[in-house]
Amino acid sequence: MVVVGGGLAGLAAALEAASSGHKVVVLEARDRLGGRATTTPGRYADLGHGPHVLLRGGTMHRLVRRLSRTRPATVALAPHRLHVIGHGPLRSLRSVRATASVRRTLRSSMPSDEPAVRAARLLAGWGLPAVEGSLGARAEALYMGQGLILQAGWADLIGRILAALDEVGVPIETNAKVIAVEDGCVHLEDGRDVEADLVVVAAGPRRGARLLEQKAGPAHRVSTVEALLDAVPFGEHQGLIDVDEGMVALRLPHPEPAFTHLSAIAVPVEGEDDEARMARLEGWLDRQLAGWQSAVAEDRRQAGLIWP
Repeated sequence: MVVVGGGLAGLAAALEAASSGHKVVVLEARDRLGGRATTTPGRYADLGHGPHVLLRGGTMHRLVRRLSRTRPATVALAPHRLHVIGHGPLRSLRSVRATASVRRTLRSSMPSDEPAVRAARLLAGWGLPAVEGSLGARAEALYMGQGLILQAGWADLIGRILAALDEVGVPIETNAKVIAVEDGCVHLEDGRDVEADLVVVAAGPRRGARLLEQKAGPAHRVSTVEALLDAVPFGEHQGLIDVDEGMVALRLPHPEPAFTHLSAIAVPVEGEDDEARMARLEGWLDRQLAGWQSAVAEDRRQAGLIWP
């Protein structure tokens, strides 16, 4: 079995297959593994590619739990501490009736103007439709408090998966760019051909479509800001959600309580380019987290990131 792509999805697929007894090879075009789950080490914090939320009991969470004896520490994403702009908490702990109503709507897969429903769907899909299927179920789970944030970040998860792959003897090649996949054969840019009974393409939607000679849909481009702040502008909130602007800002765990690890994302608006979307995100953060830019110790800003 050949897995094309050494991001989180590809590495997880390789580990599942190897654990089931398959012989697996992973081919990654870049010189670094992990894809969007990687982080860039900084002086004070590791900065990533925007918010990542693990789902309690989901496929990735089950994988995390079985990877090693020492389970990674997580922080629950509490819906009553997620502030929906112009509405209030994502889910109030005081209103059982309102909670039941939102859950019914999320399960119904019907469009809704209810702020809590829209916020849960934005949090689940980062702008992708989260009305039905796996993203619809994810929206309900996040609304009910099943979201988790890894304290050590997703790079820790990548490290654990790589260690597990090493234990079971899965070879991984970086700088191995696949240019075509056909009839159980993978063709590499350096002229090599690798035959396999099964090929799993986990190289992202657009590149995957090219390799499989399929038509790719429009790219879902987002803008992200990750920053370490020497202030706590969130107050008691764990995050802010603005459904009208398509913005989410989360406060990620940091060992020093006087610091804030900010992770924010802006989802696409029709006709908007990367630079305009990034400017809109920065302006929104200026309004919602006053003074955040003057508190930046280090940051990483990406105007155009294809998601997922």
